[in-house]
Amino acid sequence: MPATRIEKPREFFDNVVTPDFQDLTANRSDLRLAYHACTSLLGLRDWVCHEHKSKPWSAQGKAQAPFAGRNDLQNALGALNSNFDIVTDIANASKHMVLDSKRSRTALWGNANTEVQQIHGGAMASGPIAAAPIAGPPITRIVVKIDQTYHDVFGCISDVYMAYDQLMRDNSW
Repeated sequence: MPATRIEKPREFFDNVVTPDFQDLTANRSDLRLAYHACTSLLGLRDWVCHEHKSKPWSAQGKAQAPFAGRNDLQNALGALNSNFDIVTDIANASKHMVLDSKRSRTALWGNANTEVQQIHGGAMASGPIAAAPIAGPPITRIVVKIDQTYHDVFGCISDVYMAYDQLMRDNSW
């Protein structure tokens, strides 16, 4: 098998970020895989910044101001979708155990805010429109608590992955 070379953001996306996302998609309740996906998405930001700093770019069909560094790019991405900030904060908190208040973008304090929950799903029964939900099998999911709100980590990661996928295509990153 030939060695994989990772020298460009697109190669990092294809060979690191995408496999991490696919692994998590196959097992959405694996906290290790969730941390891994967040960390590789954060790493992609650094790859993009290094390669494309000070260059024009667009998002959702709108020209964006060139970014001078990681913070500029992070702020621009967070303005596009707040899930970029949640994923970044989870990645940093999982690496450092707590999120330094000087770098905080959300009210996430640390990796202790990230947990695996088991909830009971409900599926609508076939029949009349007003049918009551039927208790389904338990669903295990990973959530992060920010302030008093729980955010589905897989949903956040999925949003960021899809946004990056579009940005990679639109900007030839």
